[in-house]
Amino acid sequence: MERKELTKGEMEMAKQLSEMIEKLDKVVFPGNPIEVLVVKDYPERENERFRYVDKCCIAESEGGEISKEGEHYIIYGFGLDQRIGQEKRKRIMLFKDSEMSKNSKDLPLLSLGEVLVAIASHEVRHRFQNHFPNDLFSPGDVGRTNDPYLKRLTEYTTLLCKGISPKHYEIEIDAGLIEHWVTEKWHWGERDLSQIAKIVKSKPIPNKKELSSLFFYEIFN
Repeated sequence: MERKELTKGEMEMAKQLSEMIEKLDKVVFPGNPIEVLVVKDYPERENERFRYVDKCCIAESEGGEISKEGEHYIIYGFGLDQRIGQEKRKRIMLFKDSEMSKNSKDLPLLSLGEVLVAIASHEVRHRFQNHFPNDLFSPGDVGRTNDPYLKRLTEYTTLLCKGISPKHYEIEIDAGLIEHWVTEKWHWGERDLSQIAKIVKSKPIPNKKELSSLFFYEIFN
């Protein structure tokens, strides 16, 4: 039997995730916030369950079939609660604590809040990339810094993105780095979205042989 509606669990997860994305987007882009559409369907590929879209799309949303022009975010609702559950069974890498990051069995499981802010920061960063395409972090930044936190975080993100297609590699390295940075910041107690937004809007210092830690390491100082 073909499904037409979201389950109660899917609706609740969609509500919480939509709110997190929209709140963060509004802080990062205060003059031009955009909305989140919850689509009543499964994604074609699981890695496309959450998406920033900068053009027109046609999809089945909570209010029926919609045609949406311009920028927006999409969440595919069918199976969403199961996906969030899978994310909560993962462990958070804590790069602030270099010793703990070496022992994965000692790392804590992700909380629901950490999962939601991770997804939100990743997708809002994709929107930032669209508006500021020249302000991205890359694996090359590792060689331009003596900051141990930046080195560990960039190396880890690069490893995770190893199998990504060349077409998406650069933007996913950048968004992944921001995602993990935000998640760890949230883990250590940061709940001020204006501070989270600073991370989402961060960028490498241009035309410098060495990256200063000032733009990147302030979250732990």
